[in-house]
Amino acid sequence: ITFRNNRDPVDKEAWGEILKETQGMIDRYSNFSTSIFGRANIINTLIQPKLLYLAHVDTPSRKTLKQYNKQVRAFLFKGTIRGIKHTTLIQEKIKGGVNLHDLETKIQSLRLKNLIKLINKQVNNPIQLYYISAHMKKHIKYTNTRPHFFGTLPPYYKHVVEIYKRHIDLITTNPKKIYNTLIATQQEPLDRQLKRLGVGNTTEDIFKDLHTNPNFSHCQRNILYRLLFSITPTSEGYAHRFGRQSYCIFCNRHQETEEHLYYTCTTLNKLKVNLIKLLRQPINTDRELYRLIFLGITTTNSGNDIRRYRQTLAQLYRDTIWEGRNEATHNRRVITENALSEHFLVKTKHYIQTKVSITTLETLSQSSSLIRT
Repeated sequence: ITFRNNRDPVDKEAWGEILKETQGMIDRYSNFSTSIFGRANIINTLIQPKLLYLAHVDTPSRKTLKQYNKQVRAFLFKGTIRGIKHTTLIQEKIKGGVNLHDLETKIQSLRLKNLIKLINKQVNNPIQLYYISAHMKKHIKYTNTRPHFFGTLPPYYKHVVEIYKRHIDLITTNPKKIYNTLIATQQEPLDRQLKRLGVGNTTEDIFKDLHTNPNFSHCQRNILYRLLFSITPTSEGYAHRFGRQSYCIFCNRHQETEEHLYYTCTTLNKLKVNLIKLLRQPINTDRELYRLIFLGITTTNSGNDIRRYRQTLAQLYRDTIWEGRNEATHNRRVITENALSEHFLVKTKHYIQTKVSITTLETLSQSSSLIRT
């Protein structure tokens, strides 16, 4: 019995054609105005299933997986900074990822599910038993009444045996969600990836607030998510690459960086004063305001409504700056300190009138009067 012993023609004819199709789909969706989370959903639902279909009967080579991941990352970050680890991107959203499905892990979970069904005799596959039963004596009883293969395994069954040996404990425990279990084992600590995270702050609360705040849109979550990982597409990288300064579009005096764009630029002075007034809390230190803007962390014990109110105001602050930057960059508009402040006040007025309850406003008024006294 032979089974595709030559890998190169198989990859070129089968997987190569599929990679061309996926690249065509990526090009089709690349101009859509979507967040990093929306692009992850496109990959999971429209692009990756094309490869998974063939993966049920064949295993892609390492070269094919590398080419696919390269396509995915280019589409996911849309040509900007790719400063987030792949092992982080594939995690759940509240764990810092974008819930991107990992193709290699998906294939492993398919193989493991198939093996568990074979071991539990839920499926009858004589060819599979012929190839691998001699390598699975812990779970499949060895018997001389069945023929066994002792030569060099074909690539597909070689991959199956490798997965079995690597995850033999997982087959024994048989979790309900094998894919999620495999993904969880690849998770890396986020405290080293979030450069601005201080000691004592838990990343789970940061990402939980990011994705559970009902006042955030997908685009707003996208802005804060990029800030958390320090991958906002500013002109700082351009300046490093060509060895010259690229000045801030607002003040035209300093190099544009994330911290300058969202915090230290003098054009933001009036905008920051208005934000502090609307927050209605004793947040007069730079450290607390900095943490709220760049990490979404607010020090309040007044309940979810007050916390979400203050986090939403910080997001409207970030929105105002990013929209102003886009207007100045693409439409050549001069954005002044007053223009930013007025735009921010319009956004906050609409938010307070449509989304903030009377109870929340009364609580804020009480806390504001206590601060003054």
